[in-house]
Amino acid sequence: MQLAFHVGCHATDEGRLVRSVLRSRDVLVARGIHVPGPRRYRNILPDTLGILNGAPASEDAQKLLLGSVLDSEDAKRALFFHENLICAPSQVFSEEGLYASAPGRFRALVNLFPSHETEFTMALCNPATLIPSIIQRARTPDLGGVIHAANAMNLRWLPTIERVMAENPGLRLTLWCNEDTPLLWPEVLRTLTRLGHDVPHEGDLDMAAALLTEDGLAVMTREMISHPPQNVAAWRQRISEALEDFASPELMEVEVALPGWTQDVIDSVTETYFADCAAIAALPGVTFLEP
Repeated sequence: MQLAFHVGCHATDEGRLVRSVLRSRDVLVARGIHVPGPRRYRNILPDTLGILNGAPASEDAQKLLLGSVLDSEDAKRALFFHENLICAPSQVFSEEGLYASAPGRFRALVNLFPSHETEFTMALCNPATLIPSIIQRARTPDLGGVIHAANAMNLRWLPTIERVMAENPGLRLTLWCNEDTPLLWPEVLRTLTRLGHDVPHEGDLDMAAALLTEDGLAVMTREMISHPPQNVAAWRQRISEALEDFASPELMEVEVALPGWTQDVIDSVTETYFADCAAIAALPGVTFLEP
């Protein structure tokens, strides 16, 4: 069986991805693709990881675990969504860097189902916006000097993903920039579900719709119905134009209010982030979605 895990990062899609996937559940089930409700595995997957402590699960343990979260023994592919499998929000930032525990956690997740094909997806996010988002939306302790401006350049994705790939040969990992998600949404859905672009997906417009004003959504919907885009490039262009003309300003901006983080620091972190993403996209074994 193929098992696909979407593992974050934190404070990005806010659960919208699993909701969009579930909108096409009937189509997916007909193709042997199962999407169990996150409540069914929210605790059991982390608990099992803790028990195994990185060791490979036995055949019996794998069968028991899958049987507890799936309704069918005929599933060909199963999708799981759990941003805390890599680490808890309080562990995202540390003196060791950004998501420092990721290499070992990916290895532990592969060992959770060693008899099955496993693959992973994850959105990367600009640390300058990720930090305040997590602080605002999750219960995290005072991170003190870890997120101080003096430590800002230590909070980078490239060293982390390099370690992930080096310590997990053969890992199947698909990444993208969260900032590009509205333009990549159909590809993200299909990366997870393996549905082709010839199969309509009920959730294709969900991310763009969440960022548009009510009037803007109505205009975009009418245009999509009257003049359907003929290819991916045309779809992206249509969404880009709608966001430019009708995006809700409060949803497109994140205020960065961190100790010592001047605009120069934010600009430097952002520039490094995009340079890191370009380098990550070139890493062997990484699939990087780009508009």
